[in-house]
Amino acid sequence: SSFWFTHGNVNGTDFWHKEGLIEHKEFTAATGGKQATLETLSTWKDKGGKVLGEESRSMVFDANKQARWVDVDILFTASVPVTFGKTKEGSFGVRIWPKATVKEGGTIINSEGRKNGDAWGKPSSWVDYYGDVKGETLGVAILNHPASLRHPTTWHVRTYGLFAANPFMKKELKLAAGDKFTLRYRVVFHKGTTEDAGIAAMYKAYSK
Repeated sequence: SSFWFTHGNVNGTDFWHKEGLIEHKEFTAATGGKQATLETLSTWKDKGGKVLGEESRSMVFDANKQARWVDVDILFTASVPVTFGKTKEGSFGVRIWPKATVKEGGTIINSEGRKNGDAWGKPSSWVDYYGDVKGETLGVAILNHPASLRHPTTWHVRTYGLFAANPFMKKELKLAAGDKFTLRYRVVFHKGTTEDAGIAAMYKAYSK
């Protein structure tokens, strides 16, 4: 499963449905070891090719016996006046293995204890999505750091397997040229259920 950061309405361009272009510019860092780090710089261009802003992203990869995770920090800087429009089509997300979706017997649960379809559109510090993958219970959790824009974020998480954190779902964000915002998430790929993986405890540690 890949994950991405994009949005359905940025100055009228629908990046969610591939109208705009998020163009990779360079790797600004790449280090290995027990923890691996990858830092990138990208440019957001509207459907006419105009540069709307720059995105610098840091991804730190780590693991233990129970899980693997990626800490993703995104800094967006507007190059011109930019509006991230109010739409459900966003923003930082993954796709769940088709057989592990709620429709196939899987489970969505958030930090408030809301489950499945009831987690959609609700603000929450984290959401976990787990199910059966070839006979094994596996899941993906996305944790939203307190320093992230509009924490606790709202979630565009669906029973058919779409799973996205969307801070622009209920309210647009207007930026002047030079304005910035930061999004911070931990994406956890884990064994077992939410409880088995200790997602609540992992969130507590991550949030500190």
